[in-house]
Amino acid sequence: MPAEISNDAEGVAATAGALGQMSQTWTDIGQRLQSAADAVGDCWGSDDVGQGFASGYVSAHQQLVSALLGNGQVGGGAAANATTAMRNLVDTDEDNAQTASSLDF
Repeated sequence: MPAEISNDAEGVAATAGALGQMSQTWTDIGQRLQSAADAVGDCWGSDDVGQGFASGYVSAHQQLVSALLGNGQVGGGAAANATTAMRNLVDTDEDNAQTASSLDF
């Protein structure tokens, strides 16, 4: 007798949903962080201390926002791909069940 093949479409769907929610959270945080920085504008001053602080902060801020938005985008794509995979699993199971029920032994 052949080995049994199974899948966990519900588990894939739950994982995809959680990943989609987490990705949206990353995106929201990145957007809020950028909006907050945009709202206050440049406040570094023109002296050496202010410019020194700005040179360290601005780059780190841009990297953080970029990372958050990038993670949100990649995670959202992965969630969409997992959802498609889950639908394909269900469709394949349904097709196989229909084929098996039509076999004449």
